[in-house]
Amino acid sequence: MKKTEISGDNPVTAGLGEFDADDMSLAFSFGRRLGEKIDGGITVKYVRESIAGYDGAVISGDLGVKYYPQIAGYDLEFGVAARNIVGDLKLDEDENPLPRQFAAGALYTTVGKNKTDRVYLTADGVYSNDADAYYAIGCEYLYKGIISLRAGYNDDMEADDGFTLGFGMRGKSLSVDYSVISAGNLGDYQRLSLTYDFGS
Repeated sequence: MKKTEISGDNPVTAGLGEFDADDMSLAFSFGRRLGEKIDGGITVKYVRESIAGYDGAVISGDLGVKYYPQIAGYDLEFGVAARNIVGDLKLDEDENPLPRQFAAGALYTTVGKNKTDRVYLTADGVYSNDADAYYAIGCEYLYKGIISLRAGYNDDMEADDGFTLGFGMRGKSLSVDYSVISAGNLGDYQRLSLTYDFGS
């Protein structure tokens, strides 16, 4: 990205060069059944951010609970989560708290006749202490229990129209997920994740 200097109402870019920015997050999650209709989980994560030669890192965590109402004829799940519950990220001399987020969502699942094809429909609402509340909706088609195709809309993505696309592949213990998101003038960014299930 190009460096800019603000002079009055006009940004000046000539001769200021460019800078790089990147971030990384490593997370370990643990979840278990807390009751007949309730699951709980915790995540501990390491977050590192670098921008224009300044680096910072912090350890934080998330908490979540999922509830299965078991309504006859409907495969529904409801969940709540608290994200980034501790930790401040320090870049140079500036110390910034991680955005504390509180989210609630619902999932509806339909199962195909072969029991391996499924369609998932989701809706989420998120409140953050440093930004406006927003909502997100999404759908996923799971083919043969292996390949997933995904699409979604995120009301919080001001840089573009909010639509996202992705796909994934599942194995017995390992899954791979990929998504691409447009960020308007900042270009597209891509996300790749690997997940290993130690319980399989």
